[in-house]
Amino acid sequence: MAETLYRRAVGFINQGRVSEGIEELRGALVADARHDSARQTLVALLLEQKRSEEAAGFLQQGLAASPGNSGFAMLLARVMVEHQDAPGALALLQKYAAAGAGNADYRAFTAALLQQQSRHREAADEYLAALRISPQAGVWWVGLAISQEAMDRKGEAFESFQRARGTRSLSPEVAAYAEQRVRQLQPAQ
Repeated sequence: MAETLYRRAVGFINQGRVSEGIEELRGALVADARHDSARQTLVALLLEQKRSEEAAGFLQQGLAASPGNSGFAMLLARVMVEHQDAPGALALLQKYAAAGAGNADYRAFTAALLQQQSRHREAADEYLAALRISPQAGVWWVGLAISQEAMDRKGEAFESFQRARGTRSLSPEVAAYAEQRVRQLQPAQ
């Protein structure tokens, strides 16, 4: 039943009948609360319509039904950050940390929230975990370097900023920042 409602919803959405699609998606979730595709589609539509509180409710229900879905936890945490609740977002990510352990984006998002709260040792650990999974993410090397520098580990920060530059994946602004930090942290010879 849920799959039939989901397929009908997708048909409505593809025809531009979004309101009817949303109702079918709600029905699919009533029929099967663990229909993750229906929930993801519904949440995406609600967020697109700037109905973030309603989307957050469906994400919370999704986590209750599928606690191993790290994507729901990340998306709910992003909604919380948009509503100025970074501490709550961090607590949520930490609650579902086991589900996100193998997800580099999850680990880096957790690191960024830890860093915002000046919890640099934990942030560095999370950035390192993310970088073990995805070592070419230059912006995460920058995040790691910032936390290392905050912990007065300037040699490690210098190396991390250099690694960030070496990925060639940074935006021009972040690349310029990394370049500046490398020059300032470079050991005297």
